[in-house]
This record gives sequence, C-alpha cells and structure tokens, in this order.
Amino acid sequence: MRKDKPLVSIIIPNYNHADYLEERIRSILNQTYTNYEIIILDDRSTDNSIEIINKFRDNSHISNIIINEENSGSPFKQWFKGISLAKGDLIWIAECDDSCELCMLERLVDTYLKYNCVYAFSRSMVIDSKGTKQYISQRHFKKDIHLSGDKFIRKFLCISNTVRNASSVIFSKNAALCINKEFMTYHESGDWIFWIEMARLGNVAVISSPLNLFRRYSETNTSIASKNGLTDIEDKRVFDYMIANNLISNNYIFIKKKRMAKKLLFYNAYENEEVRLKVKKAWNIPSFYFTI
Repeated sequence: MRKDKPLVSIIIPNYNHADYLEERIRSILNQTYTNYEIIILDDRSTDNSIEIINKFRDNSHISNIIINEENSGSPFKQWFKGISLAKGDLIWIAECDDSCELCMLERLVDTYLKYNCVYAFSRSMVIDSKGTKQYISQRHFKKDIHLSGDKFIRKFLCISNTVRNASSVIFSKNAALCINKEFMTYHESGDWIFWIEMARLGNVAVISSPLNLFRRYSETNTSIASKNGLTDIEDKRVFDYMIANNLISNNYIFIKKKRMAKKLLFYNAYENEEVRLKVKKAWNIPSFYFTI
C-alpha cells in the first residue's frame, strides 16, 4: 500500500450502546477510505451489544473483537488496549454512539499527511438521540488551520478541551504509545490531557467542515458526569497539570478561574448543593473571583 494510504486502525469502544452500534459500524464500513482494520472492544455490556457485534464478526475489515469479562471502569483504559492492539500507524477511536460523513476518514488522512501531524480532526455536527442534526460545535474553527502543537495547546486547549470528541480525530499510534499514561486514571477528562500530551509531540490540523456526527443526549456518560461534578473535578487535575508544565498563561489562569467561579455562583449546573460544594472545594478558588 502506498505511503499516502496508510493503514488506519479503527477502535470502537462500546458499553451498552446497542441502539447505535450498528449505525456506527456501518458508517465506518461505508467510508470512501478503505485501508483500515476495525478493533471492537466491548466493556462487559449488559444490553444486546454482543448480538449486534456478531453480525459483523466475519467482515474482512474486523481484525479483533474483545469482550471484557469485567468492566474496565474507564473508557481510557479501553483506548489504550485498542492502541496496543493496533497494526496501523494511524488510530481512529470511533465512539460507539457517534457517526460520521462517509468522506471523513479520507479527508482526515489527507490532512494529517499534508501537514505532518501528530493528530488531525474535524469539527463536529451535534446530533440528538434520534440522529437529528442540532448545531455545529467548535466555533473557534471557522476555517481550516494547522499549527505546531505548542501553539495549539496555548491557543485552543488551555481553557477547555476544544477537540470535544475523539470520534473526530485520527492520531499517531507511535506518539500515543510514547506519552504519559496518566490519562488512563481519569473517567471523564482523560481525553483532554491525552490531546495536550499528544500535541506536545507534533503538529495539529483542523478541518472546519463538520464531518463528525457527535451524539449528545441526557443519558450520555458525559452529561451525567457534568451534573454529578466529576468532569469539573477532573478538569481541575488537568488545569493543575498545565500550570505545572507552563502550558497556560497567567491571563488564561485568571479567565479559567473566573469562569469556574461564575459557574459555581450563578449556574444551576449540578444535581444538588452537595455536589456544587464538592466542586467548589476541589477548585479552591479565592473569594475575590466571586465578586468580579
């Protein structure tokens, strides 16, 4: 296979998403880019996910199907398992409840190679549980860009995770195997620290077209973790990491703390007062931030 058509290892980590899993798999099998393998990792689903997976067991693109005997407890452990199994130089983590435009992988590979990237991603079209298009996310990226990883971190990753959704990204397997594995200790914000660590190793490119279809609905793990405070508590770990590694300016430190203070003070963002106070304690924001 030519160097401009590298093998892409597509990892589908699944847990109890049988309702969307067949659509996810077919969105991959119908891609215009065809040099890929599929690794399906089921994290001990209790729905009929295995029945769906078995429909595709004999497809020639599927190289591995691994069904955990026990739930791993973290999606990022599943990420690393898939990366370790991958035969390709490029990785695509195709989340089981998302979908995509059929040209997405081809566009991403072309962009990745053109700019010698460590990862490349597209903007996302947010869809609901029924697949209805809602809005285009990531307004920061209204045109295609490519930057050194250091510049990308300081401009786009220091306040929040603007990559948003792993399903929109292809990345270097070798780089992923080299970075610190602390991201696996997270439950929610491991992707943010993962993209920061990866960007430190090379260039990043963004396609402004919304080629990824990112499913958001009230029952997602992300939505639940936002309400129970876990996301904000883990985000504090990422924030501390960036400060310790001089990846965030004093101005952005101020902005981030001010935003968190506003959220804690004015927004009904959590499921109850106990959770709000737990997040407030984790961030330990000086009182004057609540008055400006």
